[in-house]
Amino acid sequence: MEDRVYIAKLFDMYGSLLKDRQREIVNMHYLLDYSLAEIGEELDISRQAAHDALKKSADALKFFEDKLSLVKNRTLNEKIISDFKEKIFSMDIKETDRMFLTEKLNELEERL
Repeated sequence: MEDRVYIAKLFDMYGSLLKDRQREIVNMHYLLDYSLAEIGEELDISRQAAHDALKKSADALKFFEDKLSLVKNRTLNEKIISDFKEKIFSMDIKETDRMFLTEKLNELEERL
């Protein structure tokens, strides 16, 4: 998975565990696509300070994932649900049963 997308997923799951300033910097860089120079200018810090804070924040997010594996498990569960949906549509069953099963899988997917 591309590092930028991966960090954004980690941030979505664990962002609330970061300090406010870390959360702000990660949000600016990974979600709002600010450059390090733009972050530095916006927050009145050096580009190097923005880089260091971003690296430290990304490392913290990766640490949380290493310990908890919530993003990994969510991704696996989404794949399983997707496989089930494909299988349901290839099965020779009544349309009402197909709709029921698909609806239940959608409900499960929303809870992830």
